[in-house]
Order: sequence, then C-alpha cells, then structure tokens
Amino acid sequence: MRGVPLSCIKDVLDRLPRDAEPIREFWIAVSGYWTNEVNERIAQMERMRDRFTECIGCGCLSFDQCRLVNPGDALAEKGPGAHRLLDP
Repeated sequence: MRGVPLSCIKDVLDRLPRDAEPIREFWIAVSGYWTNEVNERIAQMERMRDRFTECIGCGCLSFDQCRLVNPGDALAEKGPGAHRLLDP
C-alpha cells in the first residue's frame, strides 16, 4: 500500500475556489471522496488478508488453487502483480 496519490489530493483541492481558505464546510463537502478512497483501501487490505495463503494471480502457480482460479496463468495478460488481491 502506498500513501494518498497526488492526483487524489489534486482532485480534492481543485474543488476549492481560488483565493479561498479550506473551511470546515469545504472539508465536509469533499469528505465523501475521501471516505470512498479509504473504504476501497480497506477492502483491498481485507482481500489481501483473506487470500494471502491462496492464489493471488501473480503468475507463480505454486499453490494447488492457482491452476483452478487462474488456469493457464490467464492473469498474466494483465501484467505483473497480485491481480486477485487488487481486483474486487
């Protein structure tokens, strides 16, 4: 996991009118954006916790389940990474 991407911070700050200070009402208005971002990160971490000892789609095919949930390493087409952890 990494920190909040700069693009996300920019998206929120772009909603702030120029020459305006971020007041309480502004943060309340954009809190839904942050809530969704945090909830997605929590869901990703829960997938990692729940699937850590199973096939994660990384291409190693070392677990018995890998051949069942990722036959022929089909997830390799997506490139490197733990695709079953990243995708809902």
